[in-house]
Amino acid sequence: MNTALMTDDKEPRTDTEKKEDEEKIDEASEESFPASDPPAFNPSHS
Repeated sequence: MNTALMTDDKEPRTDTEKKEDEEKIDEASEESFPASDPPAFNPSHS
């Protein structure tokens, strides 16, 4: 049994609940971009 697809009360999640969770993850991912990316340049040292 895959517990990742279960709610706290152990009932199967509905498609609507799954979609809402995916939307929250997508939104959080968009809001965090580009903070997770390394800088595109490396300052030179003189």
